Amino acid sequence: MKRLVSKMIAFALTLVVAITMIPDTMQKAYADSGVPAMVKGTSVLAKNVNKDGLQKIWFGRYLDPPTKKRMWYVIGYDGQGDNPASRENLITILHKNIPSFSGGERFSGNSNESYANQYSVADIRWIVNRYYNAINSDWKWNNSKEKGIIVKRRLEGGGSNYGEEGYDENKIKGNSVEDAGFWLLSCGEAEALPGGVRHLYNDNTWWLRSPGQYDGKAAYCWTDYNYNYTVVIRDGVSTDTYHGVRPACDLDMNAILFTSAAEGGKVSGSGADALTKVGNNKNDEWKLTIKDADRDSFDITTCEGSYDSESGAVTFWYDGAKVESKSYISAAILGNDDSIKYYGRVAEVSEESGQVTINTSGKMESGDKLFVFNEQYNGDKTTDYASDLKELALSTSGDHEWAEATCTHPKTCEICGETEGDALPHDYQDIDGTAVEPSCIKVGKKQISSAPDAAM
Repeated sequence: MKRLVSKMIAFALTLVVAITMIPDTMQKAYADSGVPAMVKGTSVLAKNVNKDGLQKIWFGRYLDPPTKKRMWYVIGYDGQGDNPASRENLITILHKNIPSFSGGERFSGNSNESYANQYSVADIRWIVNRYYNAINSDWKWNNSKEKGIIVKRRLEGGGSNYGEEGYDENKIKGNSVEDAGFWLLSCGEAEALPGGVRHLYNDNTWWLRSPGQYDGKAAYCWTDYNYNYTVVIRDGVSTDTYHGVRPACDLDMNAILFTSAAEGGKVSGSGADALTKVGNNKNDEWKLTIKDADRDSFDITTCEGSYDSESGAVTFWYDGAKVESKSYISAAILGNDDSIKYYGRVAEVSEESGQVTINTSGKMESGDKLFVFNEQYNGDKTTDYASDLKELALSTSGDHEWAEATCTHPKTCEICGETEGDALPHDYQDIDGTAVEPSCIKVGKKQISSAPDAAM
């Protein structure tokens, strides 16, 4: 009932504004088949940042069902765009909808308190932290490493109530918050959003972190019931009203190795022929491959016989790969402009060390480079984790890694498979007595006094 009353009040407060304003343009459908489906780094996320046609990221998931993933809007990129939330070296994202459908949350439980609309001590901050720490009933990270690339933000305090001297639409009232992982938008940040992003489709009210007109009021966003427009209500509503909680956060762009199409962005063949040409993304939805510190020990070794120029096959020895579910030795061919031309998951990892061969025939052009890495590939709309890229040179001059000859195999390079010499002869033991034929597991014996053919 409280929530219904608040929405009726909000409608009355905004009716005059709604009649005179031009409705915001709804989010435009965006498709650009010319955008590669996989890129090194994050540059594709800067396209239309915080505008109609902005990019979307799948990041995190629901607890139940785990197959349901979470979508975010890119509202800031490396300080670019017109949203005051955008900062250098960070990607600022806003959750598409209200994560929980529980009927909303209160900003503060008692609107009569003088600190009711102070974000640093309000109930709403604790609720936002529940999402960040994945202790809410329906929030789950795909992996704790996802949470690890979130850069905590300082929310500047010292603001005043709306309409009072010293009011700042981007400051919170009271003390600053120094370590916000997830946070709510300010009035200024919400007002800067394109209309299609400010709208909600699973709710029509959501809290902002800015104070309202009085100590017992906080600002919020309100969408009309036909979803034609959304307005920022700066004078606010009672803090004990129930509204939605819509988190935002900052990602460390330098921790992201690849950005790929959320669906079908990392298509692969199998085995030595895994390298597959990278196509184009059919929409503006992406997933991330992030740097995984647990794979820092991954390395490769090559030698002078690693590359066969006639067949295009290149063989290498890897070590330090992480053995876990969905762990692969993967490869990519990059052009001289760092564009990814081919990608493939060459071998699933079953041991920390092993030998892999990749077929590059017809795929390498002048200036191209071949890289390999150890990654955990988790499928569409789900974050992947990978080591740094290791360049695999096609004209190698390193030393062979020889395995000593045996009675069945000659001296053999463990990297490229090249052999040298012959298998060792059997080892005979001279004794008096009956001759024993040699085998690979038993030493042969011969009689000293026997005829020469007795030892054969």
